[in-house]
Amino acid sequence: MTVWEVFAEYDKNATIMNDQELEVWLNETLSAFQQEHPDDYFGQSAILNELGGFYRSRGIFDKGEQAFLLAKNLHESIQDFTSLDYATTLNNLAGLYRLAGDLDRALEMFNEAQKLYETSEKKAPPELYASCLNNKGLVYQDMKRYEEARELFEKALALINDLPNNGYVLATTLSNLAFALHGLGEKDKVALYLDQAIEIFCQEMGEQSPLYQSCLKVREKLLGE
Repeated sequence: MTVWEVFAEYDKNATIMNDQELEVWLNETLSAFQQEHPDDYFGQSAILNELGGFYRSRGIFDKGEQAFLLAKNLHESIQDFTSLDYATTLNNLAGLYRLAGDLDRALEMFNEAQKLYETSEKKAPPELYASCLNNKGLVYQDMKRYEEARELFEKALALINDLPNNGYVLATTLSNLAFALHGLGEKDKVALYLDQAIEIFCQEMGEQSPLYQSCLKVREKLLGE
């Protein structure tokens, strides 16, 4: 089974398996892939990142960290310190540290990932680089360093603003920027960007979508309207 076949099977299984079944399947598939492709470190890393993301999204941070660190170690074992795959592994691990509340480690890891996205010989896709900037900006926001957060969200916005089929990422970036501006006391701009985000979420997902409803509640909370 190729790594792309693994991902296709995972997407299918995610719709029919419960979390316990999916966890078992991911771990068994990783073991089988490692046996079948012992020298495919990039493929193994990709599956480990998927496994880490599974645990991270469910708040199982110890297992998620272990999976991401195994992926990181794979890259380092072959002296791969510059690829986009390595940068993405660092970005994923940093996101876990942020959710776990370890902001200093998250920021350190995001700094490394951002540097690689900016210096890699293979140009990073703008949506991938923007994801790193958004996530790093959220760390600054958690630290109440709103001006630094704002700079990163604006940089991410410039990267993705004109991309096709970018509704979700664009709306998320706009709402992130609105939060940072609220921290800076710029109420008029908060309304501007939140309203743009709300409109995109409505157009892309409909008025019943959780993201649209959540954005409406955030607007009411931040602006009292």
